[in-house]
Amino acid sequence: MTLRERLSGRINKPDIAEYVMRMQENEGISVVNELYDLLIDADKRISDNAAWILSHAKGRAERFLNAKQGELISEALATTSNTKRRLLLSILKRQSFDKQNLRTDFLDFCLSCIVDNSVPIGIRALCLYLSFTQCQHYPELLMELELTIDILDNEDLSAGLKCAKRSVRSQIRKNKV
Repeated sequence: MTLRERLSGRINKPDIAEYVMRMQENEGISVVNELYDLLIDADKRISDNAAWILSHAKGRAERFLNAKQGELISEALATTSNTKRRLLLSILKRQSFDKQNLRTDFLDFCLSCIVDNSVPIGIRALCLYLSFTQCQHYPELLMELELTIDILDNEDLSAGLKCAKRSVRSQIRKNKV
């Protein structure tokens, strides 16, 4: 059975563990490449499952994904699947963002998601963290992020979003020192 065929059905944690292990072995890069190619598959289940497996990537596979940051951002912006978007944002959250290559379209997306009640909580929380990661090198952008976070003060937030808000505010304070 091909990888695409396996991803067309339900997968579970043991399946993910198997692919994470395969990504670490000699054939690892070919598995990562194949999973990466399946991220843009027309079948939602296949692309979501590929993203789910890649969100558990370690070592060599994670370095591969770091090199694809721009493409991952583009896919996160373009996808209509909230599941896939959340998983792609999870992958991006583990990456560092280069000060010189700030993608303003991605930062704008993250900032707008933070305050959009129609966006799922997990995506909003990830966007909070990713906004800080992108803004931390620029005092004027940190000020904009703080203003965006202040908007959340008027909202009844879930525990996850409250935690993300507190954490990012704390990181902003530390960054100012």
